[in-house]
Amino acid sequence: MGEETRREWTAPEGEGGKEEALRRLGNRALLVSLGGFVLLAYWLIRQEPSAEERVSLLVNSLAALCTLGILTILYGENRVYRFFEHVFIGVATGYGVFITWRDVLEGDWWKPLAYEGKWYWIIPPLLALLYYTIYIPKYAWMSRFIISIMFGLAAGQAFQGFAAEMGPQITKSFKPLWGPDLSMAEVFNNWLFMFTLLCVMAYFFFSFRHRNRGVQGASTLGRWFLMIAFGSIFGSTVMARFSLFINRMQFLLFEWLQLHERLPWMR
Repeated sequence: MGEETRREWTAPEGEGGKEEALRRLGNRALLVSLGGFVLLAYWLIRQEPSAEERVSLLVNSLAALCTLGILTILYGENRVYRFFEHVFIGVATGYGVFITWRDVLEGDWWKPLAYEGKWYWIIPPLLALLYYTIYIPKYAWMSRFIISIMFGLAAGQAFQGFAAEMGPQITKSFKPLWGPDLSMAEVFNNWLFMFTLLCVMAYFFFSFRHRNRGVQGASTLGRWFLMIAFGSIFGSTVMARFSLFINRMQFLLFEWLQLHERLPWMR
């Protein structure tokens, strides 16, 4: 027993031995932490007097366990994270199937077919089954029909969405640069907008070389404007991620552990 334990905790010989030992140590630390979490959750549940509060705390404890399991990826790839990742994917898939049935299939397909006598609604699922003929080499050619139909529908919807999205943006680009009804702030904003738009367009204009100094300057400014825009987008993305993280920390500290009630100085 002692020899096996010593061999298990000793770094394996060869390349990557220390990394393997650290990985094992980290996995053990994670398991110990999860065990402590279970004991802490059990102690918290025992502190609640009523059955409803115990059930609520049990649900919050499961949610906290999933949160902490996902956050173990900050340490590195580990089995705990993989387990909760699979749990998340499974729950999300089941939830997606349920929402698809409740909001789409039940009302738009099943009820007309089963209760309203619209028998022709049986055709869409039969066509959808043609997708699976791709796994049968002899009948794989049949899947091309439904795939071509879906590609055509997707292309039409994409073009429609592009026109609906880009059309208003193009028309909104034509702003009045002066007028009696415009304030000084609106005039300045419209001039700045048009200047930025022309500079960015000059950066993406590749029909001729940018030998003219004016075109070169506008192209350089357009590149800087793009960098500012991308930076603001990245910053907003980071802030969105931080808001999610802060939300989970508030859940762990205040909804699960209820530190604002247990510690007077946090009230």
